[in-house]
Amino acid sequence: MQTAILIDGENIRYGAKATGMRFDYRALFEFVKQRYQIVSASYFTIYMTSAGGTNTRGQDTYLQHFNSVSKKVLGLPFHIYQVHPKIYRGGVSVAYTCPDCGHGGKAIKDRCDGDLDVHIAIEALRLAYGRIVDNILLLSGDNHFTPMVRLLSHLGVSTEVVADLQSTAGELKSAAHAFYPLSQFLAPKAIPATVAPTKSVYAVSEPCMSRETQFQGWSAGQF
Repeated sequence: MQTAILIDGENIRYGAKATGMRFDYRALFEFVKQRYQIVSASYFTIYMTSAGGTNTRGQDTYLQHFNSVSKKVLGLPFHIYQVHPKIYRGGVSVAYTCPDCGHGGKAIKDRCDGDLDVHIAIEALRLAYGRIVDNILLLSGDNHFTPMVRLLSHLGVSTEVVADLQSTAGELKSAAHAFYPLSQFLAPKAIPATVAPTKSVYAVSEPCMSRETQFQGWSAGQF
């Protein structure tokens, strides 16, 4: 089957993170190589930058290695869609416990959204209407893709889904022609050198012990 791979980088990253594992893309490429004729491959991710324009998530190195392995195993690189996010100020309320006195409250955190599902759906429909593919391998458990998968089926294009078994909606699993749990493509994280965690400061919406304060939370993982 003429197949396209569409990877929702954010969904897969968080799916792997929730298990304490990492996404083993080499294992995915070996799986794909044995089963499909790949004619198109795309990776979609939110691209975070500092005020100076420098990427803040170490994505450049990761994606370079990702494409290097893809070329070796699959014989073609992925087209990388790096979407700059929209920032919604104070969009998420996060529960916390004060490290000094144990008093609970809420911190207001900004929410970012890159509308990756929209970009992925547009690419999937471009491939389907252009009769470029017979099958799409979608790496995402986002239930927003359920209508897209149903439409692709109506157009004669099958969709196979790779996503986290527990968090993926039943509607998406049912709409897909095949479902593969993300756990097949996870591997233990390498043990990093000990590095002091970076602290992020969030304004607290409720005073702790009747005084205005700031809540310091670890940026790596707690929020």
